[in-house]
Amino acid sequence: MADISWDLLKEELSRDEGRSASLYRDSLGYLTGGVGRLLDPRLGGRFRENEIDLMLSNDVNTAYVQNRGKPWFEAANTDARRRALLNMRFQLGNRLDRFENTLASVARQDWVDVGRRLRQSRWHQETPERADRIIRMLETGS
Repeated sequence: MADISWDLLKEELSRDEGRSASLYRDSLGYLTGGVGRLLDPRLGGRFRENEIDLMLSNDVNTAYVQNRGKPWFEAANTDARRRALLNMRFQLGNRLDRFENTLASVARQDWVDVGRRLRQSRWHQETPERADRIIRMLETGS
């Protein structure tokens, strides 16, 4: 293969295609993102497995950074409880911080109250199977 100035090519493509961190519809109406990346399934657009893994790793790291240092996260005294809280952050994003009373119960390690409060939440109503798994992890620590 001929020598190619890869960095220059990437600059040119970024200029010509544009860069977008969000999905948009291209000039033909197809879902696109990144630098001209066709993502519209009607034309076979998709993410590759390694891209999905990279996005997941980035998102998990973001969830960890958002939870790290919070008294309630530090009070989660088992791997399962920390994973449960990270799972919630992953799903809810910053909305997790609105669970003030629940998070106060986590900080006190009052796992019975945590479970009771979460079962009464809209989050539990919207995603009951996932919520039940996470609640069990918080209540039992495993």
